Amino acid sequence: RKFLEFLEAQPKHPRANFMLGVTEMQLGKWPEAKKYLEIAVQAAPREPDPKSRLGVTLAKLGELDGAVRQRDELAKMDRECKGRCLNAKWIAGDLDMLDTAIAEAKASTPH
Repeated sequence: RKFLEFLEAQPKHPRANFMLGVTEMQLGKWPEAKKYLEIAVQAAPREPDPKSRLGVTLAKLGELDGAVRQRDELAKMDRECKGRCLNAKWIAGDLDMLDTAIAEAKASTPH
């Protein structure tokens, strides 16, 4: 509720949208999570966590092209970082998490 109140005053706040998106993910409310995470990614495009969580959410929604786009963005960040930036370990973990979500979505998609 506090995040929602906060967003009334600052609807594009990246961290509040990210936290609401993660909360909705934990509740299995994938369309709602997507809405908040898209705002978080747009508001903070250099942050890896919103990209990975959005990618996982898109995979859960069966939107594999979007999930792969988020993965590509993370891979680009990883290449630019070369393991030396502050987010290096987060980017690597986010790539692993997103790879797992994409693989699970592909495995559950009827061929």
